[in-house]
Amino acid sequence: MKKLCVGLMVVGLVALAGCSSSPTGGGGPAGGAFKIKGAPEMTKEIKHGSSEPFKLSISKDKNFKEDINLNATVAQPNKGVTATVEPSKLTGAEASEFTVTVKAADDAQEGEYTVNVVATPTGGGKETSLPFKVKVPAKK
Repeated sequence: MKKLCVGLMVVGLVALAGCSSSPTGGGGPAGGAFKIKGAPEMTKEIKHGSSEPFKLSISKDKNFKEDINLNATVAQPNKGVTATVEPSKLTGAEASEFTVTVKAADDAQEGEYTVNVVATPTGGGKETSLPFKVKVPAKK
């Protein structure tokens, strides 16, 4: 019984930690697939009036040559936390790295926020997304 409980605890902790890559996107007329990789597995704290860059990347298989539009949103809008992506578009020949910068305004509400990064192939096919969490602590 003890082994079963320990096993279930490990599975639960892995599920809580999250995953650092997205489901597969792509598969449009040109073929090929891609994923977003590199999101933090644990919630990152961002203090009021500051921002935090998150380095992510697109992992493409050799057949994927399309451009990809990138976007990031905060699931709890209008509470003082915003997310931007730079660059917002990756070309098929470009490097696959990009930065999502999450900013907590000076008047941001305390709490946990979900940032959702979406990658959409420009030639059609399936988009993919990768959420991660940030936390704004109580203002001191």
